[in-house]
Amino acid sequence: MPERPSPVPEQPTTSLGNALTRLVLLAVIPMLLVTGALVWRLLAEQRSALEGSISLQARSLRLELESHAGHWRSTAETLARTYGTEGGDWRPLYDQAARIAADKSGVRISLIRRDGTRLFDTSRPFGATMPPAFSTEEVFPTHTPPQGPTAPGVDSSRSDDIERWRALFVEGQSHFSSLFIDAIDNQPALAYRVPIRAPDRERLAISVKFPPSSLNTALRASELADDGFVGVVDSAGTFIARNTRNEQVDHAVGRPSSDAMLLSALSQRDEVIGGTTDDGETVILATSYSPQTGWTLGLGLPTRAAMQRIESSLILWSIAVAGLLAILVLLSRRIWREIGIPLQVLARNASAFERGEVLVVPDSSIKEVREAGRAWELAIEADQGRRAQERLRLAAEARRAEIEQANREKDKVLAALGHELRNPLAAISNGVEVIGANAPPDPRLTAMISVLKRQTGHLGRLLDDMFDLARATFGKLEIRRTPVDLYALARQTLAAYEPRRDKIASISLTGSSCWVEGDHTRLDQVIRNLVDNAIKSTTASGHIVVRAEPEGDQAILEVTDDGIGISPELIDRVFVPFVQDEQKLDRTRGGLGLGLALVRQIIELHGGSVTLASEGKGRGASVRVMIDRIDPPASQEARPVRAAIPEALRLLLVEDQKDLRDSLKVLLEIMGIDVRDAACGLDALAELERWQPDVALLDIGLPDIDGFDLAKRIRAHDAYAAIQLVAMTGFSENTHREAALAAGFDAYLVKPVSRDRLARTLAELRSRFEQTSDRS
Repeated sequence: MPERPSPVPEQPTTSLGNALTRLVLLAVIPMLLVTGALVWRLLAEQRSALEGSISLQARSLRLELESHAGHWRSTAETLARTYGTEGGDWRPLYDQAARIAADKSGVRISLIRRDGTRLFDTSRPFGATMPPAFSTEEVFPTHTPPQGPTAPGVDSSRSDDIERWRALFVEGQSHFSSLFIDAIDNQPALAYRVPIRAPDRERLAISVKFPPSSLNTALRASELADDGFVGVVDSAGTFIARNTRNEQVDHAVGRPSSDAMLLSALSQRDEVIGGTTDDGETVILATSYSPQTGWTLGLGLPTRAAMQRIESSLILWSIAVAGLLAILVLLSRRIWREIGIPLQVLARNASAFERGEVLVVPDSSIKEVREAGRAWELAIEADQGRRAQERLRLAAEARRAEIEQANREKDKVLAALGHELRNPLAAISNGVEVIGANAPPDPRLTAMISVLKRQTGHLGRLLDDMFDLARATFGKLEIRRTPVDLYALARQTLAAYEPRRDKIASISLTGSSCWVEGDHTRLDQVIRNLVDNAIKSTTASGHIVVRAEPEGDQAILEVTDDGIGISPELIDRVFVPFVQDEQKLDRTRGGLGLGLALVRQIIELHGGSVTLASEGKGRGASVRVMIDRIDPPASQEARPVRAAIPEALRLLLVEDQKDLRDSLKVLLEIMGIDVRDAACGLDALAELERWQPDVALLDIGLPDIDGFDLAKRIRAHDAYAAIQLVAMTGFSENTHREAALAAGFDAYLVKPVSRDRLARTLAELRSRFEQTSDRS
């Protein structure tokens, strides 16, 4: 008879519902443990971030405190420098110190000898008898000083302050004092002391005493959280100032600090520690030591307030976990009802087939296991190599992304800075135009208006130079090449200097037509910067010669003056940004040293070169620009100079800056334009439903929807197809210009916009629209 197979041991059984519940728990519990660990780590990081924030605020307050204390140091050092010309007569020094102290409440200035004698104190008349500043025996003992209280009439200085007196007179070390009780008025005081030398080589000290309450001016700059406090202690751990929620706490001055803050003051380093207040409350304490003053600033936040947010996060996580578990258990029971019951029915239907069936379990060979293991080893080695290469690639991409992000952030900062500076300048420029158009015929008022126009124009050009130089430095300055006649461009540029001829050096133009392939606007900027530099260095009786002519295969632009010249050691450095020759205090020559640096950047982008020559001080200077010359173009179209504004022009002005909007609206109305205005994009769209203009003058940085989106919405309506859109903004980057064209703008103006430029733009848009209408 065939041998019957041995029976398989019966395994414990369980319901599908219980199996599903166990499966859910086995899957969820590890996930919850990992999630809990991550949450715990997140809470720890939140606490670390909170401590970092408190530490950063403590350092910031410490810097503010040092800046405030620096005022007293500069006062004492100024008086110390003043002494030396008095010949031993202390009265002038006393008078000067008294004048300084009279303007500051609670401030007294003393002149003290090495033996503690006060030569004067601004709180007493000159020559009055006063108690000594310190005991000579205490500061310079000839024997071991006895224990016990100090002698009557002597400041109750602590031992560290005594050591500082000794260092002051022996080593000449200036210092801020610890808190002490002044013997004259018996009030707590702080002081900055600086040594000086008398004519007989005796070492004296000037002491500027100030009340501890003055430090609260610096501490009030803090924005403390509820229940937070900030305090300052000297090197002995005694409070010299303390604030709570920006309220001064005078009663804390002179009291010893907590043990934690005392240890931090003694360690002289910045740290975040735990500690307790005088009331026994646990706090997170961030301390910052000031090496300039010897004081330690502490910024504290009660632990209960600091941990409240963290505890709330933990409670919310616990509630979420409990809810998730309940939902998963309910889902497992539902799966049981939907799958387990049908499986029981199927099992009862198939039970007849189970009787007598032999289960065959395939064997597995060791050889395949070894081969699979070896295959996995090879796969792991290959995967490790691939992962290493992938890490290198990702690191390179991350670095490249960081660089690109830094460039983007830099571009954003430049764009925002230009926008914020151009907006107020545009409002001022518009206001000057409005005043000029409505001013009575008073020669003095006309002259002042001309001054304002010139200076706002100068500010605008200075902004352009600064941002253009920044773009050129980072490779962002673009050159749009067209044929340009340098001689004609120089003549056109110099025409702008005609109204000022009676106040500046005479300017003459020589040469002949010479064509180059270049950017008309940038080359005009080069000529202006060179001429402006020449004007600054040349008196009104001097002469400036501008020469533009061909020379071989080069076009030469040369600006020569007979002004103050340039020293030989500076010639090689004048093209470096912010480098200037020595200037007088009145800065009659002015400038920031950007003009020549920007000229060099622009000319090098044109493939040319710039050189400067000067025979020395008082012998003038000459700047020579060389660019490759081209043949004159076949047709030479004249550039439009002026254009009249079309009659009955209707314009919608959209600008969120009220001053700029009001001034520009008045200027446009003076120009004969029918103007309506809106402060945001939504108001502009509502205005278009009531009134359709010929031109819409839109700002880009609007508070609700930006100018690009507003232009797209206007272009999306067929009813608004005839409206000419003009962008007027403080953003001057090419990326913004390209975005404006893509959004449907017809023109792009950078603030501030002159009246002539605005009139010419409106006239050109109107003419372009009429030509398009005629063709259609």
